Amino acid sequence: MAAAETVRKLVVEVVEARNLLPKDGTGTSSPYARVDFDGQRRKTHTVPRELNPAWNEALEFNFAGVAGAGAGDVGGEPLEVAVLHDVRVGPSRRSNFLGRVRLDARQFVRKGEEALIYFPLEKKGFFNWVRGEIGLRVYYLDEPVAPPPPPAAEPPAADPAPAEAADREELDEEFDAIPSSRPPEVVRARYDRARMVGARLQAMVGDVATQAERLQALVSWRDPRATGVFIALCVFVAMALYVVPIKVVAVVAGFYYLRHPMFRDRMPAPAINFFRRLPSMSERIM
Repeated sequence: MAAAETVRKLVVEVVEARNLLPKDGTGTSSPYARVDFDGQRRKTHTVPRELNPAWNEALEFNFAGVAGAGAGDVGGEPLEVAVLHDVRVGPSRRSNFLGRVRLDARQFVRKGEEALIYFPLEKKGFFNWVRGEIGLRVYYLDEPVAPPPPPAAEPPAADPAPAEAADREELDEEFDAIPSSRPPEVVRARYDRARMVGARLQAMVGDVATQAERLQALVSWRDPRATGVFIALCVFVAMALYVVPIKVVAVVAGFYYLRHPMFRDRMPAPAINFFRRLPSMSERIM
């Protein structure tokens, strides 16, 4: 009887990390682990606001090798485990690098021989600043291949829905009920992100309103001396533009704007200082 056909799989158990670098500006991070092996990528869930996260997730990869051979006989790319800080602002998502670990095939062992090993996190570039370590169990195993199912009629191909390309956590947050049924720490992380976006929008709208109030004060004689200086400057500029061709003005202005730093003053321009001294509602004590 012929031996049953088997396939080799690599299992990476991402257990926990310790003493990670804070990245969110409040002394914490929201880390998750991303594992890449032989063109395959897997991710763990995000642990919000934690410098010592515990994932306890087992990620499986297809091992492009011959079942039964030693791990050192299998080629392919090295295993890379990266720890990233999950930053989500509005609908966008980006990640900040916290450190990584790279392992080659000689460090893989068969199932039953594995042990929990803590690897120090390494830099990705010269200017990266990392700290901490990550605990991993890495091993491979041979699984029997299930016989192929009988052929069946294939349904007509359909275009993939947009939700299939969305992130799992984004979908979970989008379709979560009100009140939320998620753990308090997840709800708190979502609230902090929404509050951060609201604070940025409030600051941006306040800056725009302040500049508009200063412009109104400039033309409404709220500060008579400033309005008088502005009108006199407008008359002078109008006379200069009437006498000097506009092309000459554009060339002179271009050379002045592109002047060498040695000819520039570290202090703001007088016109900017003049505009910033105009009264606005934000400068009043309520």
